[in-house]
Amino acid sequence: MDVHEKSTDKPSESPSTVQGHLTPGDYLAYLNEAISSYRSDLARPGWTIWALVGALATAIWLLFDQLEAAAYSVRNTIVLLQTISLLLDAVTYFVPLAATSITDPTRQGGFRQSNLSLSQSRPTMIILTIRWAASALVAILLARSVPYYVTASAIIAVLLYLSVSALLFALSFMRYPYPIAAPLQTHISRGISGLLLVIGLVAAAGYARLLIPPAGSLTVADLRLASIVVAIWYLAFLLSRSPPGNAIYEALLAARRDFASGRITQEDTVRQVDIALSGSRLSDILQPEVAAILALYSRYDARMKSVSDQLATLEALWVQSSGKLTPEQAIITDSLMKSAFADLSESYRIFKKIPKAFTPLTRRGTMAKLLAGTQDVPLEDVQERLLLALEHTKMQSREAGERLKSVVRTTEGEDALKRYEKEIGPLD
Repeated sequence: MDVHEKSTDKPSESPSTVQGHLTPGDYLAYLNEAISSYRSDLARPGWTIWALVGALATAIWLLFDQLEAAAYSVRNTIVLLQTISLLLDAVTYFVPLAATSITDPTRQGGFRQSNLSLSQSRPTMIILTIRWAASALVAILLARSVPYYVTASAIIAVLLYLSVSALLFALSFMRYPYPIAAPLQTHISRGISGLLLVIGLVAAAGYARLLIPPAGSLTVADLRLASIVVAIWYLAFLLSRSPPGNAIYEALLAARRDFASGRITQEDTVRQVDIALSGSRLSDILQPEVAAILALYSRYDARMKSVSDQLATLEALWVQSSGKLTPEQAIITDSLMKSAFADLSESYRIFKKIPKAFTPLTRRGTMAKLLAGTQDVPLEDVQERLLLALEHTKMQSREAGERLKSVVRTTEGEDALKRYEKEIGPLD
């Protein structure tokens, strides 16, 4: 479905590949050239919003005129619109996948946040959803007039289109990694598109038979009314795809403004421009989730370091006392024991939060792999490193707990261990 943000291939060479050979003045000139290219694309002659609004108003006026003429067949018009709708979907969503390569090597691996990439496509998704819902309703109403396989084919095709549209619409409100290069263009999606092409053609042929004698008789008035309705839908579709601005162009302008004013360095500017043109790396997109996990590890390490220091002090006191604590040493030992128990108990609570923090990372990374298709998404490497650290943390906690229990049993006895666990919490 071509509802994601369109982009241009200009400039052909990424600034990250030439930054080492450019002075600040040359790089600023490069930015000016890139911005000029996008400005030229935006200013290219074509349908403007006002032209679309005017054409849509004219088409609606013609529709009212045709409805007043009352020389058409409502049944024939609905059947014709259903046939055109199924043919349009079958061809529109199969040809782009068949005509393009599986991956685009010049932009492979680039991601943007789905809420940023798809937010401007919501009106288009709504327009398409309305048409598909109407197509499903027509298929149900005409179920008795056509063979069952025609109705089944039409409903299956419409439900698949609605599923994809619903997925993309939901992603437009979420912060998932969304690939720039040919999302969903994989061998599997091509197979599904081919199946939809066959199903759409079968269903369209079944409905077209209702327009041929003796089942029906299509008139010029029916064709005229259906053509006007199709034109209204297409103009509304084009109007929904006419965003007020271009995100890439605006990002380039912001980068040039900040670089020229000295607010950011050339290196930072290169990174911003590269993200605008080619998207972010998956590791950058998933950085908040990884940072949340690393923050838990950092808190855990701080607690474990405190426990280790306190255990070292306790063991040193026990050696100095030769197995017999003085009253002052007993007070210090009790205080250190309570502090070590509290820190270790807190480290256990932090440890239990770490696996839960993996859930957002896994969910967003898995969605990135699904949308990226055959693109290399190194999610397993990130997860493997974090899971290894988690296993090490588990062993470290177990060893620290056993060490603390041993120190308590040695210095104060089993009853003291039970008292500490009752006051502060068990070490498990």
